[in-house]
Amino acid sequence: LFDSAIERTKATSDQIWGVGAYVGRAGRLTLDSSTVDSSQEAHILAEGTGTRVVARNGTELRGTVRSVRYTVSPGIVVQNDATFVADGLVVAESAGPGLLVTGTASAFITDSVFESNSFAGIAVAGGSLDLSGGSVADTSADDNLGGGVGMFVADLTSSSSTMTIDGATIDNNIYGGVWVQD
Repeated sequence: LFDSAIERTKATSDQIWGVGAYVGRAGRLTLDSSTVDSSQEAHILAEGTGTRVVARNGTELRGTVRSVRYTVSPGIVVQNDATFVADGLVVAESAGPGLLVTGTASAFITDSVFESNSFAGIAVAGGSLDLSGGSVADTSADDNLGGGVGMFVADLTSSSSTMTIDGATIDNNIYGGVWVQD
């Protein structure tokens, strides 16, 4: 998607999905100077071996909307061996983590901004994250999960979690900057 917009996706009547973009089964998606706004559940859901999503050049993901079915509505969910790569991305105002990496997935984030998300700006639970430059700021507590941390890392699945941070600013998060637990 180049200079494109995905707006106001909604969950079905039984409150399932509502994802701005789903990428799975080794699919590929590139968002370049694009916006995804007001998705119900998640802006991007990437899952499965060989799946790769790239967001770059000022792409903005803003304002997920939580339905009654799910506990959180992350900006981006990367799971089950998928890969997410971002450079110059903005993720803001998610009703959950700005980015959730889980199930042996990987994310490589460069010079990107995660701001005003809830629970965590970035959460890693059974996956890996490399964060270089950019910022994670103004995270608030979530109505369902609490939190309010910039970076959350936990081994909540059978896979271990890893996070590497180099040159990023983690600022003004309500509960803490980095939270690591086993």
